[in-house]
Amino acid sequence: MMKSSPALVAAALLTGMFCTTTAFAQESKPAALSKEQVLTAIQLLETRPTSDQAKGLRAGLIAWVTDAPDVSVNVCGGIVNPFLKSKYQYHTELMIQVMLGSAAYILQHPDSANNQVAINRAGILSSLRTYGVLRDANPSLAMPELDPILKARNEGTLDAWVRDALAECGTVTPRH
Repeated sequence: MMKSSPALVAAALLTGMFCTTTAFAQESKPAALSKEQVLTAIQLLETRPTSDQAKGLRAGLIAWVTDAPDVSVNVCGGIVNPFLKSKYQYHTELMIQVMLGSAAYILQHPDSANNQVAINRAGILSSLRTYGVLRDANPSLAMPELDPILKARNEGTLDAWVRDALAECGTVTPRH
């Protein structure tokens, strides 16, 4: 029986992710990708948002979300306004990650595909995880527009923040 070293396992995982990103970039019909390929690609962007493959992968995922018949992500201004208003170097990538994190949630929880609060919470959390990776790489880069969202997450009131943001679009009733 062969033993696996942590380095060997990590190399195998990265090779699998690279193969997925390569297949994704070469795929002419994004909707033909498997659920697993899409989820792996979204996770790769969340954890390695500035990798060499990130730009092409992000574009391919946007096309996939746009064309996927069983995934519908509604982009609400109330949710993405903090990203649109920002001058942060990676504000666009973080805004796209909201959409991709939302799509991942729908793929993983198809029975909740109409729960806009849960979908958008997942998207925001995905974007915040990506922001954490970016901040770890360069702590001097900050996006103050995310402070209220980070505060809501840290205080356990993120669902209320999401509900209020979605109310701006008429998607849900605001909290009272």
